Amino acid sequence: MKSRVNARIAIAALICLVSASAFAAIPEFTQDFEALDISDPDALGNDGWLVYASVFEAGSGNFLYGYGPFPAPNNPAAPAFSNIVAGEGGAEQGAQQLSVFSDYENADAHTSGDLIEANVYKEFTIEASDVGKVCTFAFQAKLGALEPPSTAAAFIKTLDPDAGFSVTNLVDEDMSSIGTAWGGYALELTIDAGLVGQLFQVGFVSTATNYDPSSIIYDNVDLSTDGGGTPGGIAAYSQDFETLDISDPDALGDDGWLAFATVFSGDGGGFLYDYGPFPAPNNPAAPAFSTIVSGQGGAEQGAQQLSVFSDYENTDAHSAGDLIEANVYQEQTVGPDDVGKTWIFEFQAKMPSVGGVTPPTTALAFIKTLDPDAGFSVTNFVTADMTDIPGDWGGYTLSLTIDAGLVGQLFQIGFSNTATNFDPSSIIYDNVVLREDEDVSVPDASTLADAALRQNFPNPFNPQTRIEFALDRAMPVELAVYDVAGRLVSSLVRADLPAGEHAVTWDGRTDRGNAAPSGHYRYVLTTPSGQTARSMVLLK
Repeated sequence: MKSRVNARIAIAALICLVSASAFAAIPEFTQDFEALDISDPDALGNDGWLVYASVFEAGSGNFLYGYGPFPAPNNPAAPAFSNIVAGEGGAEQGAQQLSVFSDYENADAHTSGDLIEANVYKEFTIEASDVGKVCTFAFQAKLGALEPPSTAAAFIKTLDPDAGFSVTNLVDEDMSSIGTAWGGYALELTIDAGLVGQLFQVGFVSTATNYDPSSIIYDNVDLSTDGGGTPGGIAAYSQDFETLDISDPDALGDDGWLAFATVFSGDGGGFLYDYGPFPAPNNPAAPAFSTIVSGQGGAEQGAQQLSVFSDYENTDAHSAGDLIEANVYQEQTVGPDDVGKTWIFEFQAKMPSVGGVTPPTTALAFIKTLDPDAGFSVTNFVTADMTDIPGDWGGYTLSLTIDAGLVGQLFQIGFSNTATNFDPSSIIYDNVVLREDEDVSVPDASTLADAALRQNFPNPFNPQTRIEFALDRAMPVELAVYDVAGRLVSSLVRADLPAGEHAVTWDGRTDRGNAAPSGHYRYVLTTPSGQTARSMVLLK
């Protein structure tokens, strides 16, 4: 059963500290408690079980304080949170089981009638390799000594440490009314790319006061995963927005669009805070990030388009003159099979006649890669400035070639704007396409043993761009630019060069001295060991 986060859990999560014992990536594990030493007070903690408690005021339910996390105890002489018990199982459960209950050592809270929410759980950090995994938390359980108004539940939970440990998923099962006979239960959660870097928890919780009985007995705990393991890979995508329900506030989110915002100080541009990611909204009555619009297209665009703009619901930032960078995007994870592929992001765009970008507001389209293992630092950022585009529809193209170092990283395509003071910021987009460059006339990107070719900068560019490459040793090299049909456009280098770093500037002209047209090009580095290529866009 999937439920919305209740207020108590949400508040508890906000004050939760990162556990030093949280494991990287989500592993499979099983525990029947048979091999744990029932007399060892550290047996559960040594097995990776943690505890955390939140205390709420009697009557009002207001949050008072929290404590933990720390290793789960196993001490019947001091009953707090958890204990290994014997003699509660049948043939399937064996000799030993896990009992989860309130923290009866917190005498102050119980005596005052305050509610103690006691959590016993295992915790892991979600990595890029977990994306696509279906995580199933299965266990057996029976009633211990719980009596109303005490409650109990089992859960799968994710928490975002970059957003105050807010709960981003809660899949739970109410255990308060289970019977005294053993039963089997299972919870399930699929890991998406937006969860990378967050905490993943599976466990059990009880809420009690006045020393009321609260125990549930658990056994044969199993966390299994299906899929994932290897980052999924980039898939082609296209959207003309015609089939999306313009009246459905979840239409964009259900199509995989995400929103994320970063707020900077209006005084010096320093980072203040960020929020997201979350499903991109589609609600013109509450203008934030994005909405589907109609009547903005021509024959090629059809009836419906995508409008991207600032988060005008963040009134605090706009009123304070702070800058809101609002991003609306699709996100995937780079897989091993993507190495060497060039991905092309194509779309059409125009400036609307009403509500369009007004300086100092800026807008851009982008391809971006981020490394979740390095704090989601940006490793590639290919952009097209949309701030001053005309009111007529135009076509735009961005591209990025995937190298081996990007495997496991996040790959994003989308649109961004930066605005403040409620200034207009809208750009209209349509006919969005992400496709693999299948042109084989120009050599595909590959890794050379003796050289490295870097992404040009800026990209897109007009009128010139800088191309850098490095040689491990002195050697003859050629660097040339080709169009998408594989025709030679410009020979930039044909020489014997020494080892080290090299750079050349292409001025956007052909070998004949003519200005090359706007479009998608590939630049190819040839050395004695082979060829490698990258893509770039000349945008006028």
